[in-house]
Amino acid sequence: YVVYKMHCELKHRMNWLIQIASSIKRKYPNIEEEIFDENSFDTLQFSINSMLDHMKTELKIKEHADKLEQEGVNREYELEKGMNKLERTQIAITNLLEDLTESKKEVEKKVEERTAELSQEKSKLDQITENMTIGSILLNPKGVVLFVNNEAKKILHIKGDGKKNALKKLSERFDKDKISESVSKCILGTPADIPEIEDGEYIYEVLFRCLHDKNKNKGIFGHLIWIRDITEEKLLDRSKSELVAVASHQLKTPLTVTRGNTEMLLDGSLGKLNKEQISVITQT
Repeated sequence: YVVYKMHCELKHRMNWLIQIASSIKRKYPNIEEEIFDENSFDTLQFSINSMLDHMKTELKIKEHADKLEQEGVNREYELEKGMNKLERTQIAITNLLEDLTESKKEVEKKVEERTAELSQEKSKLDQITENMTIGSILLNPKGVVLFVNNEAKKILHIKGDGKKNALKKLSERFDKDKISESVSKCILGTPADIPEIEDGEYIYEVLFRCLHDKNKNKGIFGHLIWIRDITEEKLLDRSKSELVAVASHQLKTPLTVTRGNTEMLLDGSLGKLNKEQISVITQT
């Protein structure tokens, strides 16, 4: 009886295991293990263990898939945050570029206005220098000719802009040694003057000046050579000197005669004079 009862209990448990295995089979159709009959306990146990192993594997796979899915969601969220940040940055950059564009337009407008002003000033300066009655040659700090006005070209007989041969023509026209020495002094920062230099029937004054920039500790930013025709001034001075010399000579003779006659009257050579006459002559 006891054996029979144990057999019935065992059979009941095997049926219960078969139901569990069938339930697992229905839930996980991918499991390929066969469910054996109730009379093969070992085989049934093996089948259930295999099913459980497959269940564990599928659960791990599902867990891993869920984990990947969650990571995907997190990454998608982070990506969305990054995109939003990038979009805000793009908007900020766009606004900045718009501001820079406006600033650029304002700067360009100011540059154009300033350029127009400088162009007008340059035009005025060019007209002034071109119509000056004094020859002028502008040099850079190293002594390279930058500009020669019309009067300087006329004096030095220069054609064209005169930049290449202005100093050469200046040396040929006047005293070469004096010109070279004065140019060298001026380039080194010392002004020089040639107050009077004759060239045939003309007389010139040549001045060498340094141009100082007061905004940069009085640094020299260029040099200027002035060539002034002083012929008329010198001729007038000479005429004055000659006139004074001639007048002095012409007046000297009658004064000498007058002085001699006065002395003769005072010493009585021409007759005795009274006190009143002597007083008048002495005052004269």
